[in-house]
Amino acid sequence: VLLERARTWRETGLDLLWESNLEAAMTEFENSRAVLIELHQRDRRSPEALFELGQAEYYVGEVYVRRGQIDEAQWHWYRYGVLTRRLVNADPYNPTYVMELAYTLMNIGAVEQQKLLPDFASSLERINQAIQFNRIALGLAPDNPVYQRALTTMLEWKADAHGGLCELGEALEVRQQTVKRRRDILRSEPDDPNDRKDLAFTLNGLANVQEDIGLTGLARTSLQEAVDILRSLSDAEPDHVRKAWEALYRETQLAHLIARDGDTERAAEIMLNHAPRIEELATAASRADTFIAIEAALFDLDLARVHFERQQIARGEERLRNAAARLAQAVVEHPEYRSALDALVHAYFEYWEHFESSPGTEFDRLV
Repeated sequence: VLLERARTWRETGLDLLWESNLEAAMTEFENSRAVLIELHQRDRRSPEALFELGQAEYYVGEVYVRRGQIDEAQWHWYRYGVLTRRLVNADPYNPTYVMELAYTLMNIGAVEQQKLLPDFASSLERINQAIQFNRIALGLAPDNPVYQRALTTMLEWKADAHGGLCELGEALEVRQQTVKRRRDILRSEPDDPNDRKDLAFTLNGLANVQEDIGLTGLARTSLQEAVDILRSLSDAEPDHVRKAWEALYRETQLAHLIARDGDTERAAEIMLNHAPRIEELATAASRADTFIAIEAALFDLDLARVHFERQQIARGEERLRNAAARLAQAVVEHPEYRSALDALVHAYFEYWEHFESSPGTEFDRLV
């Protein structure tokens, strides 16, 4: 009964997590974790209780990542790793346990990339280890489609680690592999919404590397396909805030690439047309989700540039101050979160370029 209750709380937490209701999701995951700790203490030899406790540690860590609390996430994921290693040691030919170890190593490697001072070499090492265990699990269960999908995700994190090490050629090669793998997976079930979403995110990752290398035209093609997929998924569930956000925000990224290609008017039109809906969605979701809060601020930063190009200085300054304020709040609340600080640096630099002063945020008072 207790085990079923713990699983029910977890399932509820997963639904809330997808809706970006992080506080409510954390409550469900913590309830589940507390029950599983009790079950494990009652019978430390039970592999089922040990496995489920590892899952509980993972999901609590996932909420911390979404909040931008990287150190806390890492602590829970290390515990997840310790528990999983015990399972593998006891039953090394169990593909489920071997795959869990692969997930553990991937998560530890991935979260390293989000730290304030990331060690990309360490991240790459962990992710390569994860890939090795994933392939061992596939050797034990070669027809498991979940393991095939997971291997693609691990390769995506591997590409990001190469990017962090400025190894852009390797990053591009791995990203191209991941797109091919996603397309192969989708051929078996072309209407599967999760596989379509995964392909969109993978195309987005490829576009980022292509843009970094200077292949702007190819980046536009990749990102346009991602936008088309995400827009169709959002249209199928028009009341789903996160799906709407994923589609709209990537369309604004596409506008950025269009501007880089020289069509600034078209890019500005896209940004201005989407601004009201972006603001509405950000208000609905960003209070709880640090990722969305940062993306919303970056949109304000891009929109400020549009106003400056049109000589709408007051509007541009208002957007820029708004972006800086949002990002400063994220940095103050989550000082170990690199993405927030990187974005804040961009906002401060942009403001200094135009006004030769600081935008005056909460961050100023701390430094």
